[in-house]
Amino acid sequence: MVLDHSATLQGAIVSSKAEEMVWRLRRKYREIPFERFEKIVFVIGKEAIFGGGSDEDIAVLEMLLEEEAKKARDQKEAERGEMEQQIERITASMLHRTLLLSLPGGIDHEHARAILVYGFLAPSSSRRFIGGKFLPPEHVLEDVANKLGVLFNPVEYRKALNFLIHQGVVVERPKRGTVYSLNLYPSASSVTQWGKEIICACKRFLHAHHPSK
Repeated sequence: MVLDHSATLQGAIVSSKAEEMVWRLRRKYREIPFERFEKIVFVIGKEAIFGGGSDEDIAVLEMLLEEEAKKARDQKEAERGEMEQQIERITASMLHRTLLLSLPGGIDHEHARAILVYGFLAPSSSRRFIGGKFLPPEHVLEDVANKLGVLFNPVEYRKALNFLIHQGVVVERPKRGTVYSLNLYPSASSVTQWGKEIICACKRFLHAHHPSK
């Protein structure tokens, strides 16, 4: 915005005194979007600034600007909060990729890592389902599906889960229906060579994200 002695804006001739007041108000209420500020000053506050308004008129105009500035600050804070939440969600949904695994061909890394991390090592609840702590299959499925979102594929999920079970990494136990737990004992008789490598990777992940565990 260029203001000089000959400028005409919104049909008002801007005097030197009015120009100074406009710039003062703009510096004070810079949070207000320019289009909104312009409308308030040159339309609503036209008489107060360009018509030789009284101190009371100016005070009313500033009250209106202060209210708009507060709205702008509140909106900006809300947007910042939403952005931070979105970043947290994205970060949480990427956590499984920090689990470094070596897997055979045909097993989807995305789903295998997500099952281990979101199903057992760092599920949505504060509990971890390791050793003697079991949970129903639907809980694992729900957590993995929620975290992977559009990347979730039920066929790849089932293949990865079956692979982890057959390698002795995920343990099944019939108890009023099948329940699952994560095995962190590579020396167990049911654990294959693939299973041992996966369990070691899970332990490294657990130590990195939960050092006390």
